[in-house]
Amino acid sequence: MTGGNQWLCITFTLAACVASEGASHAGQQGQKKEASHVERFADPRRKWERSEQEATARLAANPKDSHALADRGVARLNLGRIEEAAGDLNRAAEVDTTSAGVRAQLAYAFMLLGRQQEAIAAAKCALALGPENEGAHANLGRALLEGGSDPQQAVVHLKRAVELNPEDSNLRFDLFSAYRQSGDLLHANAELRLLRAILTGAGPGPDRTLERSPRFARAAVEGQSAVLHSGLSPRTGA
Repeated sequence: MTGGNQWLCITFTLAACVASEGASHAGQQGQKKEASHVERFADPRRKWERSEQEATARLAANPKDSHALADRGVARLNLGRIEEAAGDLNRAAEVDTTSAGVRAQLAYAFMLLGRQQEAIAAAKCALALGPENEGAHANLGRALLEGGSDPQQAVVHLKRAVELNPEDSNLRFDLFSAYRQSGDLLHANAELRLLRAILTGAGPGPDRTLERSPRFARAAVEGQSAVLHSGLSPRTGA
């Protein structure tokens, strides 16, 4: 197997690993409770269905409970009911005007719906409320990256998100995509090596149940092809 083909195979493997992890809800606020034995081994969909039911019950008692609205929005995101999730998160943002996390989540929902300008606006609002909010940086970067609207600024925000959470392989894959789209093949190549180290050296990642778009797998292959054609070494970037 030639060096170029070998590296393409590695890239395909990395893309498959990242895609299989899925995308967790970015920008979730608050600390997670220690999962019980039953929760750790429960079917993820059942867990989110139960979370949605519990949040709906809380909203029946108090329709303006912003935490319940946010919790139900996150549950519906993970259940793939994106329109409903966006509605819940938008209402949560209207009730709680101080939460950067809710707006970061709303930006992610808008992005999944293809409403890029609304996603960008929501993420910028989240950053105004919480300049160091990881989800806000991540989702603003992703929204700017989608469609190639501003890959240079996408790099800025995704790089900050990675600095805030360096072990998240999904963020690193997004940063790789941003470097590739901005034409920075040297850093794209370096990010692939870091991503490979994380995926081959780390244990099971955090719970992620939303499926990633196939564009990330395609981006890896296209990016590596660009590196190869640029004359850079896939191993060293030299």
